[in-house]
Amino acid sequence: MNLRGIAAIDEPSAQPSEHEGDAVAAALADGKPYVALAIAARDLKEQGESYKTLSSVAKVEAVLGHNIRAKRTWKRALHFKHDAQAYAGLGSILVLEGDLDTGVAMLQSALALAPQDASLLSAIGLAYLYRDDAVSARRYSSRALYIDPANNEALLCRARADLFLGHIHLAQAQIAALFRSGYKIDEVRLLQVDLLAHLDEFESALVLSADLCERYPASDEALLAFRRAFRAFQRSEDTDRYRSFLDALSHCWDSSAVPLVNTSPLDDGQRLDIVMPVHNAPETTRNSIESILQRSGNRLSRLIIVDDGSGAETHDMLMEMAVRDGRIEVLRCEQRSGYTKAVMQGIARSTSAAFVVINSDTLVTWDWLESLYSALKSDPKVAMVGPLSNNAAWQSYGPVFSEHDGFRVTPIPDQPLREAIIAGSAGGALVPLPMLHGFCILVDRVAYDAVGGFDSTTFPEGYGETQDLSIRLGSAGHRLCAVTECVVFHEHGASISIQRRGTLSRIAREKLYARYSALNYLCIEMICCENPHLGAVRNAVSAEVPFKY
Repeated sequence: MNLRGIAAIDEPSAQPSEHEGDAVAAALADGKPYVALAIAARDLKEQGESYKTLSSVAKVEAVLGHNIRAKRTWKRALHFKHDAQAYAGLGSILVLEGDLDTGVAMLQSALALAPQDASLLSAIGLAYLYRDDAVSARRYSSRALYIDPANNEALLCRARADLFLGHIHLAQAQIAALFRSGYKIDEVRLLQVDLLAHLDEFESALVLSADLCERYPASDEALLAFRRAFRAFQRSEDTDRYRSFLDALSHCWDSSAVPLVNTSPLDDGQRLDIVMPVHNAPETTRNSIESILQRSGNRLSRLIIVDDGSGAETHDMLMEMAVRDGRIEVLRCEQRSGYTKAVMQGIARSTSAAFVVINSDTLVTWDWLESLYSALKSDPKVAMVGPLSNNAAWQSYGPVFSEHDGFRVTPIPDQPLREAIIAGSAGGALVPLPMLHGFCILVDRVAYDAVGGFDSTTFPEGYGETQDLSIRLGSAGHRLCAVTECVVFHEHGASISIQRRGTLSRIAREKLYARYSALNYLCIEMICCENPHLGAVRNAVSAEVPFKY
């Protein structure tokens, strides 16, 4: 269990400052942090650098979440005076940034100067929670409560630690006390999710954590709490209860049934169009295009590239490749329209009975298109199929989750490892799933049109549109399958920054929650992530490849 809560670690009040100006403190108390910052900055300019002026600025910067600035200002303040408040402020920021050892050391330095400060002891306890050290967290929070029995932050910290340590009844009593106090109710509710799961009240845990996800869509901790509760429910001995819970939800079904068996390659003469939206990243895009042209065989009809407002370098490269290979057709959008609209332009251009949508940061493997097409035609109910990959969440051939339970990002392996991965995933099974990852899909055109296709209005940027299409296809009675013998490598976000990806992912989740409810959507997602047949494929691949590259 991860021990962190919804909110960030609070900066301790360590010694409410005798140095802090009355006007700055008053502005903060009135909920006007920018006014406080203006006053503190004015004092710094007029009076020059001193511990008093710098600590005042740093404290306001920390309140505003300007952590890089606050860290720098606290360090400058420490040149003038070794003060508990400065060490505490700096240590709290370092803990938030993940530099846990240095952050704890700074907090310990503050404690040496103010050994009876309960808020500081509580902050150190929280820092140890970030290190997943529940024993130390409990020790420091207990010391804080001994000094100040009314310190609810320390009580919250100790409740988390007790729950992690298996002191269920102690945690239960402390959570009840926190509810009575009204302190940080939603953080306490988040902690209650894990308590309910410990008590085998899985349905309540999932409903509560899903509600927190809807209210705090940017909170990783609410999402991770849901995943922990779902995993505990799925792995409990009461499988009938688990399946009954899923049956009661909308758009949600258990995908642990025996997988289908893929058929041999079809010699029906059917050819397929591939739609690839492109926005810059010329070298990555070139590599992706070349892999498709080299490895798609006679099944490829056209590679329809939608140049979605790329710069001159990328556009010129695309036109040059189109001149060299007649299978390439380039559609140009002078202004960027967004991923989903670009895809839909390509689909509108396609004339094949089924089409592929693929990202421009992928590398396909030999026979990939034949494998996907054979899978699509293996059963009349199958309307959409997708491959496995290094970066495809639940369709990853390696670990789905990282150490802290977020989706793992795995780099494209070197060539020798690629061959071993492909060998490990071979077997021809089609794993039915309620949802497919959108980095590479093959879709039946009739089924696609019947459900209305992609929703570019709600999901314009390429996040959430395939999940939404998957759910609508499933609700219409179609099957979706992961093709375990097909591997397409995925660089993941070559044309977009990490920060932008995070923002788009959060926005997509909000919209999916609004359309299907967080409870429904997150259960669908976890059904995919915890599919036992894909788990067996991962075990087979891991026997060939150690996932440490």
